[in-house]
Amino acid sequence: MRRFFTNKNTWIAAPVVAVLAAVLAAVDGTGRWLPGWIAYTIVGGLGAVSIFSVWHFSGREISMGKIALTAVFLRLATGVALMLLLPVVGYADNESHQGGYFYKDAFIRDRQAWQLAQSSAPLWKAFSGEYSSDQYGGMLALSASIYRLLSPDAHRPWLILLLTAAAAGWGVLCLGKAARSWFGGNTSRLAAWIFALYPEGILLGGTHMREAFVIPAIAMTCLSLAEIRTDKKAWLGWLGVAAGLLFIFQPPAAVVALIVLAGAWFFDPFRQQSWKRVLLFLAILVVGVLLVFSVWASLPSLRSSSPLTIFFDWLQNNYKYQTHLMERSSGWLQKLFRTAGPQWVWLIILVYGTAQPVLPAVVGDLNAVWIARLTGFFRAVGWYALVPLLLYGLLAAFRTPAKARRAQLLWL
Repeated sequence: MRRFFTNKNTWIAAPVVAVLAAVLAAVDGTGRWLPGWIAYTIVGGLGAVSIFSVWHFSGREISMGKIALTAVFLRLATGVALMLLLPVVGYADNESHQGGYFYKDAFIRDRQAWQLAQSSAPLWKAFSGEYSSDQYGGMLALSASIYRLLSPDAHRPWLILLLTAAAAGWGVLCLGKAARSWFGGNTSRLAAWIFALYPEGILLGGTHMREAFVIPAIAMTCLSLAEIRTDKKAWLGWLGVAAGLLFIFQPPAAVVALIVLAGAWFFDPFRQQSWKRVLLFLAILVVGVLLVFSVWASLPSLRSSSPLTIFFDWLQNNYKYQTHLMERSSGWLQKLFRTAGPQWVWLIILVYGTAQPVLPAVVGDLNAVWIARLTGFFRAVGWYALVPLLLYGLLAAFRTPAKARRAQLLWL
């Protein structure tokens, strides 16, 4: 702790956080500058400390720190800009836009978090399933906690944006170190820059969406896999933090991440043969599955399901919802569904959802507001720019000469 307070980076970050908090408090529209400045300073300070801590324990590489800070400020600037611009240039008949939120889910969840914070109900009620905006409760509980403890006088949604932006910094640092361990310095910097600049990641990291924490937590699981070779203790710490974040914000993602991690470790040609580690992985995975099923069993849409059918009911509900969203967003898809017939809808959804063969309809909609067209364009461009790298990675994995290494890369 003493070393932290005597570090020059701390004294550089402190005035930056204080000035940033002052600016946010001045323009957040609440009209209460001093309590706002205190709240923004505390949350911003916690975010800065967390980023510095992850940077310290992930190798203290200067270039990675710069990329992480780029990711943080991009997301914070995007989030604040959207909340200021959407009520002015967004859709006038869209309640979410008029509230300053790009996603409807984020709008409803944040409003319910503020209502919970203002009520006398305990914060754990966020996990009770009573709130429609967050079936898992993690994001709702975090937001409500921040509002109740630090901003009881006024609703300051930018406080949450400080945390979602900070989480992006964790993701850059963790993914960068993991990629350096697997593939070397050049690839690690490329991976970090992709994480920092990917348009969809910037948009999600600048909103009140749980993906802002889920994506960095998955990057943290990658680092735990890289650390397991060289450090007998650090890997478990990274895995514990990542699993905790994932189970709080999105339990199904935690199980998927743990399965991917266990498979990648199993195929690792450099893994250490240890029954203790095998049993530990299995124990974490089993506990994770049980936790997820307990959460699913409490959801209104799955409450009547038996344990054997819960997972398939959950998949079916998500498939129906995603299909509805995709069909509603494109007249071309609606025509294709009618022509092909209901028996081929699943295949069309799979191919179209993966390949994204056309730009979003909003890009060519002359009646759409310019901010919706701009965000739609950049989200699509980000995907098309990433696809060649994904294909190259797959082909390169097939061409890897070491058989055991090839199996691990193909699994990932």
